Amino acid sequence: MTTKSIPIPTMVDSHKIEILSNFIKSISSGVGRKPKLSVNQLFEFIRIKKDYDVGDWKKTFNLCKEIHPDWVLPVYHNCLSSLYRLFVYLNLLVNTILLVNRQQFLNQNMKVVFIDSTCIPVCHILRSSRHKTMLRLAEYSKSTMGWYYGIKLHCIMDYQNNPIYFTFTNAKTDDRQVLKQALSDKKLFYDTNTMFVADKGYQAKWLEELAKETQNYLITGKRKSKTTNTLASWFDMHLLHNRARIETIFSKLKTNYNLTSTKARSEFGYFFNTIFALFSLLTS
Repeated sequence: MTTKSIPIPTMVDSHKIEILSNFIKSISSGVGRKPKLSVNQLFEFIRIKKDYDVGDWKKTFNLCKEIHPDWVLPVYHNCLSSLYRLFVYLNLLVNTILLVNRQQFLNQNMKVVFIDSTCIPVCHILRSSRHKTMLRLAEYSKSTMGWYYGIKLHCIMDYQNNPIYFTFTNAKTDDRQVLKQALSDKKLFYDTNTMFVADKGYQAKWLEELAKETQNYLITGKRKSKTTNTLASWFDMHLLHNRARIETIFSKLKTNYNLTSTKARSEFGYFFNTIFALFSLLTS
């Protein structure tokens, strides 16, 4: 495996690279007919889609034939099936990078994170009645942009704009429940003295008390319907004004890395596209 095929960041140490290299060898030596595309060629296929900012896999397939005319490519359908072999590896690599980002974050003196969620429509709301691909997981819900049919992506980002946590939930999942899970999980933010900055959708008295019990601190915006006025320090106002930076993560995922693509024809294909979007973001 060459470093040109897989853009592994320098933050991943040699031990993790060795683990990932062994994993590549394990999925390369499968039982059955030998695939036409090797693992390195599949990652080169992914690199072309990422570097040339290609919108879909069909255009990437045609572009790959132009860039590598010496390759013996299978038909498009079989090539797409070969790409799905990398799902486990991409998932492992995304989680490894997030783990390294989280370890670096915990070594900081001042721990400040921003948390938010975004809607991921699986189709247009007018076509939701006949949508079948994500029928088992998609739900109707309402966001600040209106009604949609799909799922949710939750993100936690540190003050240096490095994502340290991603999770997918159903569209009707309360954002506060995701924060509750993150605060209570000893592998994440339990007893870490972290300051969480969130919008008014995370405001709850019980959540503020839970943050204090887990040795953390929660800062949220205030709803207009709230009658009691509380004073906020200049530092709290500074963090609340910078909370919108997490929207840049969602904007890159949707605009640059095609997170909201509706062309998948199976649940596996849909989540392969989402993992590929997260992988492209973390390695950009």
